[in-house]
Amino acid sequence: MSSQDKPRARPSYRSCTQVTPTCPVAATTYGYYPHFGANIFFTVFFGVLFLQSLFFGIRSKAWTYTIALGLGTALECLGYVGRVLMNQNPWDSGGFKMQICCLVLAPSFLAACIYLTLKHLVLFFGPEHSIIRPRLYPWIFVGCDLGSMVLQGIGGGVAASAESKPELLSVGNGLIIAGIAFQVATMSVCGLLVLLYIYKYKKAKKAGVTVSSGVEKSQYHTISTDPKERKKLMVFCSAVAISYVAILIRCIYR
Repeated sequence: MSSQDKPRARPSYRSCTQVTPTCPVAATTYGYYPHFGANIFFTVFFGVLFLQSLFFGIRSKAWTYTIALGLGTALECLGYVGRVLMNQNPWDSGGFKMQICCLVLAPSFLAACIYLTLKHLVLFFGPEHSIIRPRLYPWIFVGCDLGSMVLQGIGGGVAASAESKPELLSVGNGLIIAGIAFQVATMSVCGLLVLLYIYKYKKAKKAGVTVSSGVEKSQYHTISTDPKERKKLMVFCSAVAISYVAILIRCIYR
């Protein structure tokens, strides 16, 4: 057999570090240059949100909420920094690992903020309308969220190593999808509980049933008697609802 008759070996891209004729952008994990302008925008956007979360969190001393929101916004910011680096060099393994790990984990921390908020909203509007105790909301759903983050984190780590071992990409993606599916299921159950709570609350209010005001609820007395504070609370509830829908849509899309 002549040298011309020998089958050609398939090209290997494991040693690629820059875009060249032998290392085309189409052979990278994503196969394109991440958009520079959009990723710069989101880097700055989440960076500002991170600083704001620290400022308001420290001022209000809501430590658990601040930690969750701070981690979520910081990871989003770092994830888009990684995508900016990949715009300059799609073969940048550091940028790839940064963006895939950070952007996979960030929404879980933001979802945890929603679960932490539910406890206080239930206490304010009346715990008697909830089928589970208010203190169980963060325990159950944040716990499930942690399980989701573990799966996604492992999957992100495996997928990040796909730069050197491309065959691991499907394994990592499978673990990420499993974690995201678990997160979607968790958020869906949480959403159903909230809808049930709203239904029972409105039903009781329409029937003229007086809402109990136990010791736990007494800390919200100022808000409940001040129209301006109640308006602010309604705006906050709307923001939480929009955040919930946005995170859920993102998880389903992914």
